[in-house]
Amino acid sequence: ARRYSLALGVGAQFGRIGGCNDCLDAPAGATGFAPRVSLDFSRADLWGLAHSISLRTRVSTIEQRALLNYSWPHFHGNDKLAVSFTGLFDNSKDIRTFNYTRLEGSAQLSQRLTRATTLFYRLADRRVSVSDLKVTPFLIPLLSQAVRVGIVSINLVQDRRDDPVDPHRGVYNTVDL
Repeated sequence: ARRYSLALGVGAQFGRIGGCNDCLDAPAGATGFAPRVSLDFSRADLWGLAHSISLRTRVSTIEQRALLNYSWPHFHGNDKLAVSFTGLFDNSKDIRTFNYTRLEGSAQLSQRLTRATTLFYRLADRRVSVSDLKVTPFLIPLLSQAVRVGIVSINLVQDRRDDPVDPHRGVYNTVDL
């Protein structure tokens, strides 16, 4: 496979954009057009090692999003350990209900115990801010609500799927510790 990968996309969003609760001109907003560009870049075999890095972006007049991921398999020469780091920036504005900004970062260590059993240790931090609220706060989706939270989790996954043609057949268990 190639070391570098690049993808470029161009598109548009059509829909009702804007609006307000107490205006008579266009309470539901006006039909809008938002051009959108996406750019994805990845680099495998970073520094001559099995490390990889990827950046996925999407930019439009109503949304900006960037996701950066760094993966380090065989952590410190151990075939049973892998580390990954992820950062997310998501900003949406000029929509009919509210504007929000979400910043999220996470680190994960995976430890393969057996061929079928893996432990995942995860640490995440999420900060979300909401502005220009035009609806009741109870109508905001859970991941878009204003919050600052840190999450620590340990998951045990047993993957005993053995059919390469149908990977969904077999046993796949997840336990949160």
